[in-house]
Amino acid sequence: MRLASMLTTLLLTAPELASAAPSAAQVEISLAKVGPKATIAGLVATGEWDAAVDEISRGDAVWIALAPALAPGADAGTAEDLGISLAFALPRNAAAV
Repeated sequence: MRLASMLTTLLLTAPELASAAPSAAQVEISLAKVGPKATIAGLVATGEWDAAVDEISRGDAVWIALAPALAPGADAGTAEDLGISLAFALPRNAAAV
């Protein structure tokens, strides 16, 4: 119990340790430099993939526009994540999806 309390305190007092979404511009630059497969691998390795697909899910047009560029580099799991995030984005921003 004490360990859980310490971990909770650490996470609440050190939010910089939580993975944040990279900017859409950063992802776009990575796509141009290393391609979709390496971009997705990098996002997954750094723990930023979930945050990135959350941004797509929110319906942000800039992030939605990145989905087709990311798709060729997706494997089964990340491809499913992209599809689900676009499905969540649809009612929020149908024109962009």
